[in-house]
Amino acid sequence: MSRTERGTSPPLPAVGADQVWADLRRHLDWIRGVGSVVFLAAQSRLQLDDLRSRAELWCRRAGQAWAVPDAGDVDRWLRRSLPLPGVVWLDLWDPRGRIEVLHALNELRIRVAQPGAGCLVLAGPPSMLSDAAREAADLWSVRSFVHLVGIPSAPEPGSHLVEELGEGSLLNAQEGYRSTWRLTVPAELRSPEVAGLVKDVERARRILMHDPLAARRILDSIDHQTPLGKVLIGMTRAEVAGLLDDVIGVEANLRSALSALKDLPESLRSQITDDVLGIARVFGVFDAMKPQRNGSVDWGNLRIVRR
Repeated sequence: MSRTERGTSPPLPAVGADQVWADLRRHLDWIRGVGSVVFLAAQSRLQLDDLRSRAELWCRRAGQAWAVPDAGDVDRWLRRSLPLPGVVWLDLWDPRGRIEVLHALNELRIRVAQPGAGCLVLAGPPSMLSDAAREAADLWSVRSFVHLVGIPSAPEPGSHLVEELGEGSLLNAQEGYRSTWRLTVPAELRSPEVAGLVKDVERARRILMHDPLAARRILDSIDHQTPLGKVLIGMTRAEVAGLLDDVIGVEANLRSALSALKDLPESLRSQITDDVLGIARVFGVFDAMKPQRNGSVDWGNLRIVRR
């Protein structure tokens, strides 16, 4: 076995969260009943929390088991519990106890891979990858895939990525979907930075129907962590997910957009509410909400009120 496989973690290109989820979702769809190991690293714990919530939602919808051990004595829990079906999510963000868990998994690798076992996801910072390659070389050698969540570079103008899609992935695009929502940015939020944000998002929306993967890469390259940025990027990401037949991605991105509502002016909130509901209906997510008599909609711990 090469030194890269057994002793070190090779450098990885940064991949956007939606691309990571797309790869993980395909893996979970294909690998049912066959044990596998996935490593997910990120610069931010929030990125991993987002992926964890999507994986948990996938399990609920797919009728698969979901297991997350309590913090503390995780290595003992693994020795007692594995193998388990469905998805086992291990949070290895905290370096305390990480090495012990990796050593335990290295010893248990045969259990992890046996028929009937599920997908074991190890999630943590980039340092987790080098720790795994060094401290659990045998486990590392049987990994299914590894991803580093980050901000990839934007595609060149005119690039075409549709050929990367599998057959049937553009169902909604073939039906002629158009991104038609419009938001009027209040005067108090206007600035050169916001103008740049809007320009970048519109660039993604212009190619959305014909090349959703290129649109997603443009969105991945935008670094605008403001409430307005979260809304515009979240809504457009939701449309990309819908065009790629990823209902869970639609819901996760609309949740992200809605979570920023409280920090925006009232006039903008009412616009966003109607547009979010419109996207949710088109891509089949509205059924997951709970309509109320007063016209509002409960979506987990978020409430959408129609004006």
